[in-house]
Amino acid sequence: MKALCCALQGLLQALISILAVHLAGAQWQDTYQPQVIVVQFEPGTVIAKGATTTGMPIFDRTVATYRVYAIDRIFPFLDHVKPTAKTARNLAALRRTYYVRYHADEDPRRVARALTSVRGVVYAEPVLINRPLGPASWVDPDDSLLSDQTYLRHLRLPEAWDIVKGEEGSSWVVIAIVNGGRDWCHEGLRANMWTNPDEVAGNGLDDDNDGFIDDVHGMNFAKGDDTDNDPTGLPDTPGNAGHGTVAAGVAGAVTDNTIGLAGAAWNAKLMHVNTGCSWGGTFCYTYESVLYTAASGADIINASCSGSPSSEAHPEEFRWINQTLDLATDLGALVVPMAANALDKDLFPTYSSNHSRGLSVGATGKDSRRRASFSNYGKIVNVFAWP
Repeated sequence: MKALCCALQGLLQALISILAVHLAGAQWQDTYQPQVIVVQFEPGTVIAKGATTTGMPIFDRTVATYRVYAIDRIFPFLDHVKPTAKTARNLAALRRTYYVRYHADEDPRRVARALTSVRGVVYAEPVLINRPLGPASWVDPDDSLLSDQTYLRHLRLPEAWDIVKGEEGSSWVVIAIVNGGRDWCHEGLRANMWTNPDEVAGNGLDDDNDGFIDDVHGMNFAKGDDTDNDPTGLPDTPGNAGHGTVAAGVAGAVTDNTIGLAGAAWNAKLMHVNTGCSWGGTFCYTYESVLYTAASGADIINASCSGSPSSEAHPEEFRWINQTLDLATDLGALVVPMAANALDKDLFPTYSSNHSRGLSVGATGKDSRRRASFSNYGKIVNVFAWP
């Protein structure tokens, strides 16, 4: 029964990944983060915090032409994750993976290619920007909304609720909402928020020794401020915050409480993560967020965002993404990315929904089993549901 419940719960949360995708999105331009690349170094490489050089002569001479100003570890918090036989290899690799930031006005793909063959480098890759797709607004709770949630019946969720409602025995299923931040204090969400049991709110300390200060209800990578990790959406990017609130509400709004939406998972706990960029409509910290939530005990990671690589991209450009998602699943999480919009995914891959271990979700029409005109498609899409 436990295995059945877990499987059904995983499917339930997979379906909600595309529920926030309502609008037919145009194909976006190929976009990488400017003036930054990812570099994974060979074992034994040690680079001091705050360094601008590596001490590797050939590498340092090569990057000097790009005016490198920072070499920072992407996942320093992985030092706090205890390795197992399953996770040790990817943990070790990602612990020596860095953002290399530079001032030169140079295409990151060109910079990455220049460093790929340098001695001491395992790989160098551009950083794909992820984007949320769909509306960035939230409808104020109202009891009448339940009658508007026709997808609950189409997905036969009431029948599933007879078996599982977001809890597994005496414990709660934890759904991580990797998105643009959200109003976790909203009356429709507050009672289902996840609380880090070993973190003391507001004391400015990393009480649970996970590498983060005051991550009581999740993380805020977007703020860039280690002293305040409240995952609320930022006022400068209200669209990101609205998208995150929608995703959280559809996944886990408090159900059977006479107000607002009926969440797909009733009683699951929502772990909130703000992964937004400083400019609106894009997500810059998706993969840091995925690993944070997996290491923090999330059972399901909802990633309602996707990145579209350039037509010139090769699969080997996304090794760091694949390593990150492999480690998240090895840590026990189910990663549920959205399939994104209007492309044949077999011909035009999107990340992270193209990852082999993810449960990629596409969209159907409201009252049909046909693919919605705005949804991605292809053999790589695992399941379809109405958004």
